[in-house]
Amino acid sequence: MRTIGNFLWFILGGVLMGLGWWLVGLVCFLTIVGIPWGKACFVIGQFSFFPFGKEAVTLWRQHPVKTDQKLKLIRFFRTLTQQQIDFLGMSYDLQ
Repeated sequence: MRTIGNFLWFILGGVLMGLGWWLVGLVCFLTIVGIPWGKACFVIGQFSFFPFGKEAVTLWRQHPVKTDQKLKLIRFFRTLTQQQIDFLGMSYDLQ
């Protein structure tokens, strides 16, 4: 069923969508700032050619922040005094 769906998708518009994403990716590579966006466009383009049977996974799910790193950040912010918080421009309460 996945093969039939991918074939129909490719014929009925997937090829145009994939080539469009790749074209936008090439345009993004013209500037240094656009290189990460260009990489993303190529990934999305490859995904749009044959989408059935694939899963889009966020980078956060692949490499989550470890719990001990989160705890260190929380402890750091709790040690800040109100003066330091005001200096950093934070407007929320850390109590």
